[in-house]
Amino acid sequence: MRKTNISFYLNGELIERQLDPESRVLDLLRDLLWLTGTKEGCGDGDCGACTITLGYPINNKIKYQAVNSCLLPVGKLQGTSIITIEGIEKENNDLNIIQEAMVEQHGLQCGFCSPGVSMNMFSLLANDEIPSYNDMIIALNGNICRCTGYEGIRNAAKQVLTYLNETPNYDVVPKKIRNIEANLLKMKTDILVDDYLLPNNINSLKTIIKENPEAMIICGCSDISARRHITKESLNKVIDVSRINEMTKIELTRDGLSIGAATSLTDIINNSLCSKNVSALCEGLKEIAAIQVRNLATLAGNIANASPIADGVVLLMALSAKLIIVNKDCKKEILLKDFYKGYKKTVLEEGDVIEKIIIPTSSFNKEYHMEKTAKRNAVDIATVNSCAAFEKDGDKIVKVEIAFGGIAETVKLETLDLNRDIEILARDISLKYNPLSDVRGSSSYRAKLIKNHIIKHFAFINGEL
Repeated sequence: MRKTNISFYLNGELIERQLDPESRVLDLLRDLLWLTGTKEGCGDGDCGACTITLGYPINNKIKYQAVNSCLLPVGKLQGTSIITIEGIEKENNDLNIIQEAMVEQHGLQCGFCSPGVSMNMFSLLANDEIPSYNDMIIALNGNICRCTGYEGIRNAAKQVLTYLNETPNYDVVPKKIRNIEANLLKMKTDILVDDYLLPNNINSLKTIIKENPEAMIICGCSDISARRHITKESLNKVIDVSRINEMTKIELTRDGLSIGAATSLTDIINNSLCSKNVSALCEGLKEIAAIQVRNLATLAGNIANASPIADGVVLLMALSAKLIIVNKDCKKEILLKDFYKGYKKTVLEEGDVIEKIIIPTSSFNKEYHMEKTAKRNAVDIATVNSCAAFEKDGDKIVKVEIAFGGIAETVKLETLDLNRDIEILARDISLKYNPLSDVRGSSSYRAKLIKNHIIKHFAFINGEL
């Protein structure tokens, strides 16, 4: 991919350089800019050692979030501010209060993971509200430490939060970084030349699609970046839709809840319209990856990736979601359950882009239950996942649909016959499929999980859990 002129702030300093937009920010920091405090561990977004803070304009303010620099293409830096472990020190070069707490509470030993842990905490604290201790611990699910044992890290988080609650005017963000926020709000946010195309409105997107119909569409890029770490494939030409204003909105319309395709999982989880009308979706999305990934990843990406085990697809299919798809000259809609044609195959044609996801109002009053069986409680891919939608008339269950992932080449939706015994019905549905065997579970194990998930969904709705 050809180099592109990219402008961004790094630890409060303006950087304007010709850079390879598909290269990793981690490599830019370590190999080109010699900021080696950011470490590489897994290279695919699981360990958190490479965590940095990404600041970007939204609603005339700068929002800060933790991201994995191993998954972040350099092209995404245009018009942003990134902060690394080298940038959070005090003006007199003393340790930041987070670093002080990590030392005093014995939260580091070999030190390899410590920059990522510190930057994850910093990202939460850089915004206006002081998070709760529980929020801090949930965020740290995305940081693996192999030698300290986590207790020191948890105690460090407590120490920092105690200090901030007792010193409400303290700002963890150094002045040199706060001072550039006004300039950041005025920066150009799009790239409309060369091979990495970053439009910021829907009309610009349509023009770019018309001129580059063969380009790959990306947004959060979390899955593609993880895959490229292994395959070393080149992206050639891409259209990054993450900055398109019209595709980052969540609105309640007469058709239902509209979620823009470029809306991050974190923004969906924290949105009041989503939590009020489809709380099951918000709770289910918390089970996807770590916060560093959720801050960039999108539901549309989860859908278009066409994984048969995608948590987001399982949730949305149970919610009877439909997709609005645009290309250079038309718009179309399709039910999510009709979107897949086979393993990793969808109805998307050249130049098609998912614009938004619609959850119909008829889905708001149903009851939902999500089950995910994996080897870890958090930050793991499911062996089998499922979401049940219970439609009731008073206290009577009149319809049940369950979406299953991990049992076939695509996510499957089953409508249950409520006139049958649930145990027998669950057994028969489990015998209907021939799941694959892989490192996450054998075919027979997955078949047993199908049955067990169905029984557990009914145990939930009957108040037995």
